[in-house]
Amino acid sequence: MKGPIPEAALAQHIAVLGKTGSGKSYAVRGAAVEPLLDARARVCVIDPTGAWHGLRSSASGTRAGYPVVIFGGQHADLPLGGAHGEAIAEVIGTSTTPSILDTSLMKVGERTRFFADFADAIVRKNRGPLHLVVDEAHLFMPQGKVNDPQSGAMLHAANNMVSLGRSRGLRIILITQRPAKLHKDSLTQAETLIALRLIAPQDRAAVEAWIEDNADDKKAREIISSLATLKTGQGWIWAPELGVLERVTFPKIKTFDSGRAPDGSEAETAKVLAPIDREAIAERLQSVSAAALADDPKRLRARIAELERHAKSGGVPVVSREDLKVAEARGYDRGRQDGSHEAQRAAAAHLKSVKNAAHKALESAFGLAPEPLPSRPTPAPAVVGAAQPRRAPAPAPSRPASNGSGEPIAKGEAAVLSACIQFPDGLRREQITVLTGYKRSTRDAYIQRLREKGYLEGNGDLIAATAEGCAALPDAEPLPTGEALQSYWFNRLPEGERAILRVLVERYPDAVPRDALTDETNYKRSTRDAYLQRLSAKQLVIDAARGEVRASETLF
Repeated sequence: MKGPIPEAALAQHIAVLGKTGSGKSYAVRGAAVEPLLDARARVCVIDPTGAWHGLRSSASGTRAGYPVVIFGGQHADLPLGGAHGEAIAEVIGTSTTPSILDTSLMKVGERTRFFADFADAIVRKNRGPLHLVVDEAHLFMPQGKVNDPQSGAMLHAANNMVSLGRSRGLRIILITQRPAKLHKDSLTQAETLIALRLIAPQDRAAVEAWIEDNADDKKAREIISSLATLKTGQGWIWAPELGVLERVTFPKIKTFDSGRAPDGSEAETAKVLAPIDREAIAERLQSVSAAALADDPKRLRARIAELERHAKSGGVPVVSREDLKVAEARGYDRGRQDGSHEAQRAAAAHLKSVKNAAHKALESAFGLAPEPLPSRPTPAPAVVGAAQPRRAPAPAPSRPASNGSGEPIAKGEAAVLSACIQFPDGLRREQITVLTGYKRSTRDAYIQRLREKGYLEGNGDLIAATAEGCAALPDAEPLPTGEALQSYWFNRLPEGERAILRVLVERYPDAVPRDALTDETNYKRSTRDAYLQRLSAKQLVIDAARGEVRASETLF
């Protein structure tokens, strides 16, 4: 492949920084994506702008371009929804078909859920080198405060994808118009930097941090001073490991420029598109989706809750003993294959509670006495990286906890570590404060000590337990499910939080306006919002649109 970006750099992570209109996406298409497609490399573009579909047609729009499958957006070959993340990741990770995942028509919450699931799954599902282009990357891995648990989960999954992706075959290109808004944990993982026109001082500062340690002072001043005046399509390529630092003009693209600003002309739409095998891909996606849905813990919890409601109302639940046997076998198989020691132990306890609830529902509905469930020994340690079940926050132990080697863990450290283990998607520092009661300076001191021991990870606001951290506190009990989970929290929450949560649980799945909560609980606005903040930190409520609040689906 010939082009301004060295071929060796394309085998690494790349960050492409430039203000709107500087030509950054255009440059990536002409200097990276098109040459990779010519070489029949595996390429996937995450497109929140709806501007990449032109790859399917020639520059004039009158001839076929590349046979790229488009999921979602106005030019979709196949649909893309918020719940499709894991299924799409498996299709992309196990096939050779180049693709565009167009999220431009998704609502923010749908896009967040999709990318959180996709980023988490692609690390596990990908097989072989895959060039993953993430346009407007600051939307998926934002720097600064994260406002809700779902966005926190997305950020954690995205940073994890970038940090672990190289070892899984991912070569990631991050494109952003706001370098200051791109999370540093992802930005610092890029081995090659491409800087186009940047004007905002805070965005130029993000480039300065890269250059000052890897170029002489004179060259650094030349680069920084030129950023504001670079012409569209011009930029600096800096790959220190390859000894590359040069100013270039990026080549014209060979495909249809679907990213240019619309002017109302007929030339805005490509008339001839490259053909794709839509049926084969749809069939593959359908089979993957069916398997993913069958193994979805949230759907299983919802099904158990439905069975319990049927049983209490005298209805007949649609379930058979064969269904239970199949679910049991699948659960054990997945536990053996994918779980670490802690994940498997927790998964076994969770599966047991699911089976017991289902059998109780059958017994109540049909008057049957189910056969005793077979006991199963605790699985041996296996592969680290399996999903961890949510756990209940526990108070700090009265005596020092101990890790697997018998080394004591101080009471405060154990409280912080326990909270992080119980919320495997990660916790913001503010959430840790709410859950443990420690003030900021004390909390941060414990976090730092646990990070030094390798028990916690995350340099920014989001903190998560490592596999070693989970192994250090093996005695935490998993939460129950369904109505038992609701009762668990009702029995432990302070009165104010409990009153608000009861209202939200009774109204679920509807969202409740904040003012309506004030009317029903008689708490004034500031008190109500304080309780909601604490419930949000415990991941029991989520903010909906238009000032509304909803109980978290994990309670049902």
